[in-house]
Formats: sequence, C-alpha cells, structure tokens
Amino acid sequence: RAAADQLGLTADFRLLEDMELGVSAEREPDGAWLIGPSLEIPLPLFDQGQTRLTQAELSLRQQQDALAAKEMSIQADIRRAVAILSFSRSKAERLRDTVLPLKQNITRLTLAEYNYMLVGAFEVLATEQHENETYLEYLDTLAEYWSAHTALEAAVGGRLPLPIEQTSQTPPSQGDAS
Repeated sequence: RAAADQLGLTADFRLLEDMELGVSAEREPDGAWLIGPSLEIPLPLFDQGQTRLTQAELSLRQQQDALAAKEMSIQADIRRAVAILSFSRSKAERLRDTVLPLKQNITRLTLAEYNYMLVGAFEVLATEQHENETYLEYLDTLAEYWSAHTALEAAVGGRLPLPIEQTSQTPPSQGDAS
C-alpha cells in the first residue's frame, strides 16, 4: 500500500517537485527594503519526472513480487503440512485399526500354542516383542501426526479442529506370557 501511495504521489507531484517557495528581500534605489514571498516554478522542458515515476513503479512492482513470493511460500508450507498430516493420520489409523489387532491376535494364538506345548517360550517372547515394537511404532506415528498438526496450525496461523478420534488405546498386555 505504501509503495502504491508513493507511486500516486510521485505521479501527481512530479512536475512540482522542483518548485521553490520562500521569502524574497530586495532593496530599492531609494534605500527602502521590499520583502515578500517568492515562488520559483521550473519549466519541465526536458525533465518531466519520468525517472522518479519509473523508480516508484519499480518499487511498487518489487513490493508486489515480494508479496506474491511470500503468498506462494505460505501456500507451499500449507500443502506440505497437509500432506504430512494426511500421511501420518492414515498410517496411525492403519496401525491402530489393522496392524495392532493382528499383532495382538498373533500373540494370543502363540500363547495358546505355548500352552499346548507346540512352541517354546522364546517364540512367545519374540511375538510379544514384535507386538510391543508395533505399538511403539504406533506411538511414534501419533507423535508425527501431532507434530504435523502443530506445523499446519503454524502455517495456517490458527487453531485447527481435532479430526482424529480420541480413543483410549491401551498398550498391549505385558503380563500375558507369564
């Protein structure tokens, strides 16, 4: 806005910029002083202020380009944050809804096989370890999701609704093998 206002002022007053207003004093031959205002207006034959006008236009264009670059940067940040948020959310939902229940089911079945003496204790422990690793991956994915959510809020400049359901996901049972 300031650059546009400057351009308008430069265009309006480019011919009057070299005008001089002042006080003039002159002594008459009889010894009296004549004091009064003076006004000097140059005739713009060759310099009609084109240079100042072009500089003001250039300044306005630079400001407009800087604003457009900033807008594009903000839009790119928002798109990037939305993509990361979407990926993290889908990964967390897949782990929560599909992978974790399967790992828990595998652990339960391996424990049943252990009870029938079909597998050893180390297989049960390995299955529990895989389930716990999957749960830790789920927690890491939730941390990535909330980091992406915060980054998107920062990029947008405001608070976002909480789209992921707040479920009470309990960690896998640690005492199943004992």
